[in-house]
Amino acid sequence: MISPVSEPAHAHPHRPSTLPTPGARGSMPTAPRRTTFVFAGGGTGGHIYPALAIWEALWARLGRAAGALFVCADRPVDRAVLGPAAVRFEPSPARPLRRSPLGLWRFARGFQAATSQARRLLDAMAKNSDQRVEVVSLGGFVAGPFARVALRRGVPLTLINLDAFPGRATVMIAQHAASLAKRDASPPTNPASTPASTPASTPRCTPLSVYDIGAAGGLRWNLIPPIVRASALPPGDLAHCRQALGLDPGRHVLMVTGGSLGAASINRLMIDLLRGARGGRSVLPTSWQVLHQCGPDPAEPNALTAEALRTAYAHAGITAVVEPFTARMGAWWGAASLAIGRAGAGTVAEAWASATPAVFLPYPFHKDHHQARNAERLAAAGSAVVLTDHALPEPNRASILPVLDRLINDPAQIQRMRDAGHSLGPADGAQRVADLLLAPQRA
Repeated sequence: MISPVSEPAHAHPHRPSTLPTPGARGSMPTAPRRTTFVFAGGGTGGHIYPALAIWEALWARLGRAAGALFVCADRPVDRAVLGPAAVRFEPSPARPLRRSPLGLWRFARGFQAATSQARRLLDAMAKNSDQRVEVVSLGGFVAGPFARVALRRGVPLTLINLDAFPGRATVMIAQHAASLAKRDASPPTNPASTPASTPASTPRCTPLSVYDIGAAGGLRWNLIPPIVRASALPPGDLAHCRQALGLDPGRHVLMVTGGSLGAASINRLMIDLLRGARGGRSVLPTSWQVLHQCGPDPAEPNALTAEALRTAYAHAGITAVVEPFTARMGAWWGAASLAIGRAGAGTVAEAWASATPAVFLPYPFHKDHHQARNAERLAAAGSAVVLTDHALPEPNRASILPVLDRLINDPAQIQRMRDAGHSLGPADGAQRVADLLLAPQRA
C-alpha cells in the first residue's frame, strides 16, 4: 500500500464535451452513506487503467462521499500506474494459473493467501457501520479470490468484462454477480445499430448465454462503449501534443506500443523494418517521427532493450522517442498519425477514444484469439487494419510492409481512417459503469 488517499489524482478529470452529463440521464444519484468501491484486478495496464477510469467517474459524481481501494497484482507495472494516481492499493499475493506442477503449486498457494487477504480487508470494512462496500471485478487472476470472498459475504459485486471473450475468473464470477457490464466489441450490422447511435438512456443488454458463461438467474450483460481513463485522452490537437513531447509538430508520427508489458515480436518487427531501411529500402521515411513504448527490458540474454531500439532508430536516421513505459499516453495518442500495436482491450479502447488510425497485431498465443475479436468493431468501421502476428520477423515484415507502404504514402487514407474512428462515438464506458453502480435500486 502506497497511500491512504482515496481520491483520484485528477479530482476533476477531463471529459470530452460530447459525453452526456449525469443530469442528461435523470437526477444525480446519491449514496445514503459513504461508499467504498473495491476494484479487484491487475497485472497489466489493461486491468488497472479501466478501474482508474471508473473511479474517476465515481469521484466526479460523489466526491468525498466515496472511497476506493485497488486490489492489484504484486508487479512493477501495478505500482508504476497506481503510485502516481494517489490511490490506496493493496498488492495481492495471487498468482496466474500455470499448467506446470510448480505453476499449479504457486497458483494454489497464492489463491489461498489472496483469499485470506480478502477476508481481512472486507472484515475490516464491515466494522464501519457508516460505510457501504461495493466490489468491482475487472477480471484476471487477482479478481478471482477477492470476488469469491465478497460473494460469500454478500457484498454486491459488479463484473466488468473488458475483452471479447471472458477469461477463467470471469466465468467463475459472472454466475453470481449483482450486475454485469461488457464492452460491445461486435461489428455493427448497420450504422444505426452501433453504440454511437444508441441513446445513452437506453440500456443495451444481451443474455449471458451469448458469451458461453451459462445461466445466471436471468442476469443480463449491459453492453458499454470502451472504458478510457482521463490521462489517456489527447490533451489537445496533433500539433499541441507533438510539441508537448518535443517532436516537430509539422511531421507525421508513428506510434508503436506493445501495451504496458511490451510485445517482443512487435519490437523485433520494428528492428527488421529499420534494417530494411538501412539496406536501401525506405520502409519508414525519415520524414516520419516515432513514439515507441517497448515494455520493460527482458531478462533474457541478447533480448532487445529500449537502448537497442533507440540505437536502431538513430542508425536509420529516424527521430524516435523510445520508452519502456509512459505515463503520458494521452499525449502519445494525440500526437500519432498512425499506430501499430497489440489489440488488448486497453489499446483498442484508447485507439477508439482518440480516433487514431491503427494497425493491430493481436497477441497470437491466446487459445480463443480474443484480441482479434477486440479489434473487430474498429476494423469494421474502417479505422483499423488487423493483421496476423506470425511471431517471426520475416513473415511479419512481409505482412505489414504493403499496409505501411500504402498508409504512409497516402495521407488521405489515414484521414479517412481517422474520420471513421470519430464515427464510432464517445468512449464513455466509465460513465456507463458509474450509472450502473449508482443505480437507485443498489443504494
